Amino acid sequence: MLGVEAVGGQYVVNHCYCFSDGFDANITAAIAKFPPQNSLIYQYTGALYNKYSSFVPCQCADVTRVQTTVVMTNTSIMAAANATIVPSNASAAAVRNATQTTTLLLINLSTKMMTVQLPQMRQLVPSLNSTLISGQYYNLTNVTATAANFNLQFVLRGRNASLSDQVCAGLVAVFSNDTSVNLTSSNCTVVGCNQTSPAPPTNGNLTSTGTLAGATATYTCNAGYRLSTLTNEVVSVCDHNTTTWTPLPANLSCPLDMRCKGSPPPIPQFMVNNWDRVTREQGTQITYTCQISYRPVVGTSMISTCQNTTWTNISTNFQCEYVGCSDSPPQVPDNVKLYWDSSMLEKSTAIYSCVDGFVAIGSVQQLTLTCLNMTWGELPSNFLCVGSDYNFMNSGNFDDVNYFFIVTIPSLAALMCFMCCCLCCTRIDSPLFCLCSPRKKSNSYP
Repeated sequence: MLGVEAVGGQYVVNHCYCFSDGFDANITAAIAKFPPQNSLIYQYTGALYNKYSSFVPCQCADVTRVQTTVVMTNTSIMAAANATIVPSNASAAAVRNATQTTTLLLINLSTKMMTVQLPQMRQLVPSLNSTLISGQYYNLTNVTATAANFNLQFVLRGRNASLSDQVCAGLVAVFSNDTSVNLTSSNCTVVGCNQTSPAPPTNGNLTSTGTLAGATATYTCNAGYRLSTLTNEVVSVCDHNTTTWTPLPANLSCPLDMRCKGSPPPIPQFMVNNWDRVTREQGTQITYTCQISYRPVVGTSMISTCQNTTWTNISTNFQCEYVGCSDSPPQVPDNVKLYWDSSMLEKSTAIYSCVDGFVAIGSVQQLTLTCLNMTWGELPSNFLCVGSDYNFMNSGNFDDVNYFFIVTIPSLAALMCFMCCCLCCTRIDSPLFCLCSPRKKSNSYP
């Protein structure tokens, strides 16, 4: 990150240091390291000191605009200037051509100003090294066959009317030996608002940074009063384009501050409130309710209201009782697992399901118990998990009756068949004897 570390903790965190604050060696060095910034025409790059003890770029608006007029008689310049003159009855095309010529002439002169004349001004008047930002030719007036007035504007760092003297000194130093430029009638004037900033309202205060273009007027209220805009301050700016103060909000006033002082009543045990720790407006209501797993013994809630700078009291009779569960969920049966986060607050849940490789008997494969009215309820006795060989039971309803017909009877029938076969195999007079015994019969067998 670009910047320099603080020296002795002398910088304020998150403050944008501009020329009016004073550029020390550290700030100047930090700004020199910044990459080129896209500043607006009436802004320049300052240095913001951040929490990482470094400077980063920020935009500053404390500038002074100085305007002046020089009379030029240079032959080549006058030839171009005369091409900008059009008669009152000129065609639209002629007017467009003249306008384009004027624009091109001013651009060419402004380019020369930035590349040649400004460096010369800074060199000849050292005080301009730190203040002069830009300069340009912005208008052309009083064009005659031999002379024309060229209007110039300079933008300087800092908001100080005396900077106009530095500009005039720089112009004299640059053009003193140029016979094609006449500075006799040139006056360097600062651009500012023609009138003072609007007066503050009754019980209000005004803090102004002057009347130069870009200056600000900040309005606040005396202690015990508050702006009708419900903000801490209102700012009016001396606009660069109109050189007038931006209007204040309609009917700006400083009525009595009716906000509540201090905090609302403390929160009783087992309760919460909905205050955002910020709002204190007249009429603000704060609702006190019971915490989760608690319910009011009487009523539903309490309210404290901001009235005439004071919070109203809440009743001491409003109490909350615990309605959460006091015991753990029912014991886990065989082959069942429990998902429970150990919470016994009201509406907490305990989920029972079969362990891997087992399925529940019946259509319910998962059972959820909820803590309500201080109890979990009972786990149904028919919630059983059996081996996964019984997955076929998931295809339909499987109650005790179905179990008897589908499982019990077929199992008994199979068992009886097996026992009969075994009995027949042990009798030598049984036809099954030959199948059960590999021995060959004797010839004496009847």
